[in-house]
Amino acid sequence: MVEIVPEILENLTDEELKKEAKNESKNDAISVIIKSCKLLAARVPHQEDTVKQLEIFRLKIILRLLQISSFNGKMNALNEVNKVIAGVAYYPHRHPEEEWLTPDRMAKWIKDNNVLEIVLRDSLHQPQYVEKLEKILRFLIKEKALSLGDLDAVWAAQAGKHDAIVKNVHELLAKLAWDFSPVQLDHLFVCFQASWTSANRKQTEKLLELIRRLAEDDKDGVMADKVLNLFWSLAHSDDVMTDIMEQALASHLKILDYSCSQERDKQKTIWLQTCIEEFKSNPKWVVPALRQIKDICCLYEPGQNLNSHAPLSSRSHSSNNRQSIIDILIKNHSLIMLITNNLCSYMNQVRADKI
Repeated sequence: MVEIVPEILENLTDEELKKEAKNESKNDAISVIIKSCKLLAARVPHQEDTVKQLEIFRLKIILRLLQISSFNGKMNALNEVNKVIAGVAYYPHRHPEEEWLTPDRMAKWIKDNNVLEIVLRDSLHQPQYVEKLEKILRFLIKEKALSLGDLDAVWAAQAGKHDAIVKNVHELLAKLAWDFSPVQLDHLFVCFQASWTSANRKQTEKLLELIRRLAEDDKDGVMADKVLNLFWSLAHSDDVMTDIMEQALASHLKILDYSCSQERDKQKTIWLQTCIEEFKSNPKWVVPALRQIKDICCLYEPGQNLNSHAPLSSRSHSSNNRQSIIDILIKNHSLIMLITNNLCSYMNQVRADKI
């Protein structure tokens, strides 16, 4: 019987298979039959190869369902994929002779059969569908099997698509980003920057929102630092529109204000210094840099000067009030003279350009 059942199931036409998958709500009868055969074979001595072939056959049927099914059938197939993942993940240290399908073999099956490519083709507007995709991606991340090409494919799946798809994929990436390796995270940011150059206004706003979300709950400051640098870079894009630049800088400021990092005061200090250097060296950025300096200073609580002679980087938390920060900037950078001279030069250049 164990040999006959797979033959019968394999001879099912695509239409018959789709019908079976569509009729099932939560339990896939075909998969249950295969698993029952596997359990039966496992009770017979020296049937390890039969058990292995049944496991392979189960995956083969799941793949067929993913390839041919409509939404309901595909959802059932994804359920089966995640059941298999849960099974191999629950017993990660089993010996190969005890169970043929191991986490690394399951990850290889997903990769070899282009499961991600199949899943990313459609239905991404359905949140419950994307939830099942998330489990597969988390498994691949855990097994260190998620390639940069896979990341590109996930990002490309939302490019230029309906708002619902963009929202779902962005939320998916925001959840997964915390588990990415440094290389994967860097690559995700490369995707952001590449999309920025071709995005329209609406797409740019959604991209800004996604990037900002990545830094919201960062307590270590690593993600926040990457996002701050990215916003700064995006605001400096040659072809960026003024309102989008202002949104990028506003998002930059918001992260500095609401950062959960233990080094939030240090972050503000670093970016004040960066803005001042930009103000000094980049004639095109005199006004944006000056505005950002002012806005960052306004993030500090008002207060009287407590120690205007201490270096900005060595000041205690208690002395980090707005007036003392401004006094330090004036002392260390001759801020008033710097602002006056640079604004005069900027206005002279503006007048010259109009002639």
